[in-house]
Order: sequence, then structure tokens, then C-alpha cells
Amino acid sequence: LLNFLEQNKNSIYVLSLGGGTICFFDAVDTIKKIGNLVYLEVAIEELEKNIKNSKQNRPLLEVNDKEELQQKLEALLKNRVQYYTRANITLRISKDIQKSLVHLSEMLN
Repeated sequence: LLNFLEQNKNSIYVLSLGGGTICFFDAVDTIKKIGNLVYLEVAIEELEKNIKNSKQNRPLLEVNDKEELQQKLEALLKNRVQYYTRANITLRISKDIQKSLVHLSEMLN
């Protein structure tokens, strides 16, 4: 991550990180030095739906049922929110993705 950021510091791009990436190796400070860190805040219910429909391997979220998944998501969020809330911008994602993207664009300009 650090190498990518250093090599591309004069470029315009969106870098999508996994939920835990920001919690390690001073990632928050490194990203904020180079650009904007945006926290896309999503309701737990939406996260559950996205994970259920995802084909990605998510070892931290290997569970047996919906209730266990919700408990794990809540625990992860509780541990990570201290990093997420240090973002330059927090955007609450609504079910209307287009509206959320327009709002994000306005916040960045």
C-alpha cells in the first residue's frame, strides 16, 4: 500500500481498501498525507446483504447463520470504528447509490 501511494502521489484515483486495511501500519495517517480518506458508512443490514451476495473469501466472517454474521460484523465495527472515524470525509451510504455518489462528489469538490 505504501509503495503504491508513494508511486502515485501525483495521480487522481480511487483506491478501495478492505475493511481491516486501515487498521494497520499507520494507514490512516499515510493516506491522509497523500489525499482524502473517505469512510463509506453502511448499515449492518446492508453489509450482511452484500456479504451474503459476495463471492469473495472472507475468513473473518465464516459463520453458520445470519445471527452469528450480524454479531461478528458488529464486533468488527466496534473494533474498527476508531480508525474509520478518522477519515477526512464520512459518507452514510443510502439505498440510492447514485444519490450517495453525487453527494460524495459534492463533498470532494
